[in-house]
Amino acid sequence: MTLLYVSIDGDDIGRLLTQRIYQAADDDAVRQFSELVTNTFNEMAAWVTARDGAVLFCSGDSIFFNIDGHYYEQFATTFVPDAFNLSVGLGANRKEAHWALNIAKSLGKNRTVHFNEVRQDIFGIEKD
Repeated sequence: MTLLYVSIDGDDIGRLLTQRIYQAADDDAVRQFSELVTNTFNEMAAWVTARDGAVLFCSGDSIFFNIDGHYYEQFATTFVPDAFNLSVGLGANRKEAHWALNIAKSLGKNRTVHFNEVRQDIFGIEKD
């Protein structure tokens, strides 16, 4: 088993919420968006724990977990929200996954970055 750490954050959720606040005809659109975001991340957490992964953080529009790496492709194809985009950082440990998420955000969001793919270019660290 190869443990993979995964850090995910919803992109521009605050902006999307603000749009609904100002443009919605009633409160339901705001409430529905909130439920969509909350339910999406709760479903991710349930999916991870059902495969013996460990959810380290799940709140708002973010989740941080570790899981056997062979499950990740299935996870990535299962969770593709229609109403918002995700930035994802992958790594062999917590720090790498978090760094990779920050890099994904800084490169324009809506992307997945694996720390191993950027470690040489960004950090000057040779691959193992």
